[in-house]
Amino acid sequence: MKFNYTLGADYAQDERLEGCPAECSDVAVTGRITEGRHHGLSARSQPHRHRELAPQQQRSRGTVTLGQNLNARNYRTFSVVGRGLIATQPFSIINTLARDPASDYQTEIHNESYFGQCHV
Repeated sequence: MKFNYTLGADYAQDERLEGCPAECSDVAVTGRITEGRHHGLSARSQPHRHRELAPQQQRSRGTVTLGQNLNARNYRTFSVVGRGLIATQPFSIINTLARDPASDYQTEIHNESYFGQCHV
């Protein structure tokens, strides 16, 4: 019998600042600043066992594999848009006259699965 175990993790972070001066488009007539942050963490665990079946009286052989997958993902996103630049510089959210409601949310996803495989 053989046991295998796979464990992994991944982390990502993204921070953005987008400045649009008053003359850039009709969507942002008075200028617009968009600021956002995104954090993501993903972890995975995959234990499985492998057993080889070989009865001594028979010539046929086989294998059985049983396993489980565990996966957890966490995401956090924050974004805010400011409209109406007070001055042409700096491109900063505090250099705006009005702000849209902030978007601030967190997502957690947990998956679990089982598998089995037999070869004869």
